[in-house]
Amino acid sequence: QYPVDEIGIEFKPERPLSQPRFLVVFRDAEGKVRFVRINAMTYLLLTELQSRNYIRLQDFFDLLPELLPQWPAEQIQEGAEQTLQQFASQQLLLRVKS
Repeated sequence: QYPVDEIGIEFKPERPLSQPRFLVVFRDAEGKVRFVRINAMTYLLLTELQSRNYIRLQDFFDLLPELLPQWPAEQIQEGAEQTLQQFASQQLLLRVKS
């Protein structure tokens, strides 16, 4: 409800947001709490990954068009691949292996 990723000494929200906001909250390798703002598609991507104990990356990419039939498969795969690589570089995902 509140923009917790923006709260600080200079900013304290007075009321909830009018639109939902998707955030990933995690600790980096040094133990510092990090926030990453994501969109609804990335939320779906992470939720699907989290619901599985193990999935090969290509199998995951093959599954995405079923989850998002309104998007071109190639565009979904490219976006998902970029997102996963970005999350790996931020230490949100510990390993991306194809």
